[in-house]
Amino acid sequence: MKTSHILELTGQSAKVFLKLYDIYGADTEISMAEAAREMKMGWEDFELAIDSIENKGYCTRKLNSFVLLDPWKKQLIRKS
Repeated sequence: MKTSHILELTGQSAKVFLKLYDIYGADTEISMAEAAREMKMGWEDFELAIDSIENKGYCTRKLNSFVLLDPWKKQLIRKS
């Protein structure tokens, strides 16, 4: 991931994205519960991190799961 990309994510969001990307990669549906267990953090903190990742366009989110997007592809979702 380019430094400019990671700077868009702050604090826990960057750590969560990088760890889960290392484990699951991109384009894989990930259970919220499973990912929260992997991260070993409180549910609220984890959910805030995923919200931040989604808001920056690095994942798509469903009710109980999400999919990380590849930061090197142009598929990132930019919210205006």
